[in-house]
Formats: sequence, C-alpha cells, structure tokens
Amino acid sequence: MKTFLRSLEGLLLQGISKCRNLRLSARLMFFITGIASTLWFLIRVIPKPSRAAYPCMRAAAPVMSGFILYLIGAGTAGFGLKKARQKLQGGKFFPAFLFASLAITGLFLVLASDTDQVSASRLTVQAPPDGPNAPMGDARGIIPGRVVWVWNPRATDENCTNKVSDPVRGEDGHFLPKNNNQQAIDSMMRISLMMITGKETVPESWDTIFRYFNIMHGKGNVPYAKGEKIFIKINQGGAGWLTNLSTLERVKTSWQASFYGMAESIPSTILSLLKTLIDDYGVDQQDILIGDPIAHMYQETYTYLHSVYPDILYMDKDNYQSLGRTKLTKANHASVFYSDKGVKMPNAVRDTLYREFEEAEYLIDMACLKAHARAGVTLLAKNHFGSHIRPDASHLHPALLAPENDKVTNGGYKKYRVLTDIMGSSKLGRKTLLNIVDGLWGGTEAIEKPVKFKMPPFNNDWPSSLFVSLDQVALESVCFDFLRTEAALSDTFKNRPLFYGVDDHLHQAASSANWPTGITYDPDNTGSPIPSLGVHEHWNNSTDKQYSRNLKTGNGIELATWPENLVITVGIRDNKATFSQIRIYPNPAHDVAYLQIHSERNADVEVQILNLNGQILRKSAGYTVSSGETSIPLALQQIESGFYLCRVLVKNPAKTDVFTERIQIIR
Repeated sequence: MKTFLRSLEGLLLQGISKCRNLRLSARLMFFITGIASTLWFLIRVIPKPSRAAYPCMRAAAPVMSGFILYLIGAGTAGFGLKKARQKLQGGKFFPAFLFASLAITGLFLVLASDTDQVSASRLTVQAPPDGPNAPMGDARGIIPGRVVWVWNPRATDENCTNKVSDPVRGEDGHFLPKNNNQQAIDSMMRISLMMITGKETVPESWDTIFRYFNIMHGKGNVPYAKGEKIFIKINQGGAGWLTNLSTLERVKTSWQASFYGMAESIPSTILSLLKTLIDDYGVDQQDILIGDPIAHMYQETYTYLHSVYPDILYMDKDNYQSLGRTKLTKANHASVFYSDKGVKMPNAVRDTLYREFEEAEYLIDMACLKAHARAGVTLLAKNHFGSHIRPDASHLHPALLAPENDKVTNGGYKKYRVLTDIMGSSKLGRKTLLNIVDGLWGGTEAIEKPVKFKMPPFNNDWPSSLFVSLDQVALESVCFDFLRTEAALSDTFKNRPLFYGVDDHLHQAASSANWPTGITYDPDNTGSPIPSLGVHEHWNNSTDKQYSRNLKTGNGIELATWPENLVITVGIRDNKATFSQIRIYPNPAHDVAYLQIHSERNADVEVQILNLNGQILRKSAGYTVSSGETSIPLALQQIESGFYLCRVLVKNPAKTDVFTERIQIIR
C-alpha cells in the first residue's frame, strides 16, 4: 500500500511538472494543480495526520486551500445569483438583496483564491518524499554525521555589484580580493576544521583528519607522510570559455561580458585552505596540486595564489608552462565505470581520469553552493563532472533530472543517477579527504551570477558561509536543504532545487534499498557493490534547521554551526562537554569581554588567549575564584579582528581542569 501511495504521489508531482513545461494558462494550471494537491494532501494526511506538518504538505496546503476556496466561492456566487434573480422576478426585493449579498460574498472568495497568481514557482514546491528527520544510511566522520556551517557576513562586501564596470566601484567582480575579507575567511576555514574534528588547534585537526582517512582506507592509524600528494579539485569551469586562450585572462568584452562574475570558486577561499595545509600543518607546497581539469584556472586566481605559494603545482589539461601551469597527464586506462552500462548514457560507459588524480593519495573536493539547470543543484558530486579527460560532460547529462536545461524529463526517484557512481568511485568520491562547499557567494546556476539569499540569517545579503564535512552525503543533503528553501523564496532560482528527485542520488548513495531495479552501483568494476557512502536526511524546518542528531532523536546528521546559536542542539554536543562550565560574553567582542566561570570549589585560575594555531597571545597573571559563579574581564585591546581561543586552567587541589571556548574579536 505504501508503495502504491508513493507511486501515486510521484505521478501527481510529475504531472504538475509536465503541465508547467507545457506552459498552460494560469487558470487551467490552477485547476489541474488544485485537484492534484487536494488528492495528494488527502492521500498522505488522512492515513497519518502527523504528516500535515511535513514541508511537502505545507507546500501543498496553500494550493489545495486556494482551490477549495475557489470552488466554494464559485458555487456560492452561482447559487446566490440564481436565487436573487428568482426572488427579484417574483417581486421579493428583500430576499433578492440577501441572495445578491451572498453572491457578492462568493465572488470575493473567488477573487481571494487568486488563480492568476498561482505561479509555477508556488505550484512546484515539492518537498522530498522522505520528509523531515528521517535519516537513511550510515553516518561518516570523526564526529559521525557532522556538517559544519560557519557564517560570517563580514567575509563578503554586501555592496558588491558584480559588474564588469560599475560607475562608482569600477570593476567589481565578487571574486576580486576587495570584495572578500581574507582574514575573516581564513578564520572561517580554521574554525571549520576544528569543529569538524572537535580539536582545539588546526594542526591537531588536520592530523586527526588524515588519520581518520587512513584508518577508513585500511592504512592504519597513521598521519600524513611527507611526499604524499594532495589534489584539490576546484570549480572554475568558466575559465574554459571566458578567457583569452593565450593569456588565460578573463575576457570582459563582447558576449563574454554577460557571463562576468558567474558563481565559481573564488581565490580567497582557496587561499584560506592552502594556509591551513601549508602554514599550519606543514605540507610542502610541491606536494599540493590544484586545478579544474575540464577547464583552466583563471589567471587572476593563479596570480593571487602564486604570489603566496609559488611552488604549488597549478594544473592544466593543456600546455601553459609559460603561464606557470603544470600539464596534466592522461591515464592510459579507464578509471570510472558507469553502472547503467550504457543504457541511459550510451556515450558514457566508462571514463578515464588524469594520472595525477589517480596517483594522488588524497583529494579535497571544493565545490560551490549553487543550483543547476540540469541537476537541480551542483555540489560535491557534480563538481567531478570536470575531473575526467573529455572536453565536456555532455555524455553524462542523460542521467540527470533535466538532460536539457530546465526541462525535467528524467525526474523522480529510484532512477539511475551518475552522481551516485561518482560519489562511490574509489578514484573520486571515496578518495576525498575533505568535502568543502564554498557558500560565500551562492548561485542560481553553474553559469549565472551569485545572488543574495533571502532566508534567515542571510536576510537579503550574500550567504557568506562555508560548509565542511567528512561525510559527503550529509554535506550535500544540508546544502540541498539551504538551496531548496531559498528557491521557494526567490524566483531567480527558476525552481531548479525544487525539481522532483533532486536528492535521488543522495538517497541511493546512502542506502542500497533506494537503488533502481536492475542497477548495482560498482563504479570500480570490481564485482562488489559500493557500501553506504554516508547519511542522508532533511532538517525539521527552515527556521530551526535541526537534524536528528541536533534533536537527539536519531543517528543522522548534526549541523554544527558558528556562531553556535544558528542551530540549537538538544543537550551538549559530545565534543563540547568540557566547555559547559565557562561562558564568554559578549561574543563577538570589541576591547573587553567577560569570562564567566562556574567552579564547584575555591580554585586558582589562569586564562590564556590563543590564535587558531595554538600560539599563546596573552596570559593572565592568575586569579583566585570562589565556589559558584565568577566573572573575569578579558582585555582584548591590540588583538586584531578574527577568531581566537580562550583557554581556562582551573587548578583545584586534586586536579587541574582545562576548558576552552572560542571568541570572536571585531574591530
């Protein structure tokens, strides 16, 4: 019975989508979707009333109520007019007046239903069928299922126009250093690493990440070894067709000017990652490779990074040695084998990667937060459409929701998804050390400009966020929730994150129970199907943004945030248990903050301010506190803006307790 209802639900939603593609009139669309939404709501909610709180039901309810309101109004108006005419012909003026009033009331109900304003954007807001807080799959990570979201509106310039030439600001691309606060982004990256591991310094965090990866890959509890190669896959696909192919400089005239500043990896975020690897953890520059193989790297990106790290290998598929690039080498064998075996993608039975991808011990996948006209969203898995040796990725398009832009002809669930193969490949998704989604400037499409986000806490500003996880499925799931929420608020997304089945690849990456009939995902062609690649889940609602681990109701996703009050976790997070006896306020702070300590007995206290690399910047001479609550002022003058650690040593007679809390200083 459940399977039948789910199939019926899918048919109704696909029907709505097809009606939208036919560009039917608003009134006809109103009737079709009104009937469909009413049936959908009744079928889903009557057997289980609690489903009325699901986001999909909340999306259907306004359409259903508008349709029912229209029917009641039209019926009332028709009945009233008929009776008013009869009474008027019989000379009964007062009853005629009453029925005329009833007809007018019905007319107002019809107008209130506003059929002409039921746009495609409202009609196709469909939540995924699994509903909120229904995790599937096996959580990955040092802290299982954790996704870190760091938000700092100071990281981006809210006045950026993203124009080739602005009358006041001149060239004003969002990717330019003047529009990105490098210090703030550096702090965001460092905080992300510490929160994803629960460690107190960046070097400890990286060491833990490498050890976790090596344990998971059967190498044992060993750290990063000197000489091991790390390939950072960035997203700069536009550099393949928006640059002067002699200089790789961005072309800012002619037709290319209209694509100026489309949403891609920005130099500042890449640099912040490199700083943590090289300066904080000690990886040699020559052991880091970086690039977007299907395209190039913009010369401005290269210049910005090369000025700090000249010995990194900046990779390119073509010979640009004169521009400081290192040429990639094509492997001589296939690396990725697509599990539909040519049925859906006849031109994509297998793909070859570059040798540098295969020989690197670790990959870092740095995607961007944006929607997509074919896939609905383009995040970590879609970023690897640029990792093979072919000149483009058109051979992979048939397995996406919309093989042709914005035309959803392959929507729904339990269909073959090439993105699942990519996530399961031991050369791509399963070789990824760290997953990062750059959400500083969120986009509506791969080749469109960033837009300001309407949803809280962004409130019509750039999203100014970083999302990081060791669980690729969980990270894509969280970013999808952000994008689908924003798409429901803004027509600029053109419904792309709301395509029915956008998260089908995540369902399948999480659990083989969601695989389509006849498909066994085996992208390595070993004869062994892929395991669960992570945990998938949707938040409870877009206001609270809580997942099952935040609510302590399941073993799904935990969305850990900085600032910490963006998402409330029930109880105390596992890695924060030792922080429960101290509090800093205000936080962020300017010149002075106050440290509130709760001590069970009299104790001597030492307070230290450290940077995110663990270096002590300031240390108190020592305090004696009494049992109970004590407030200690923290002098923060002459410390630059940024994120820091406040370490408190509480020296009791029997032992010394160490507590650590993060503090942000704003100048």
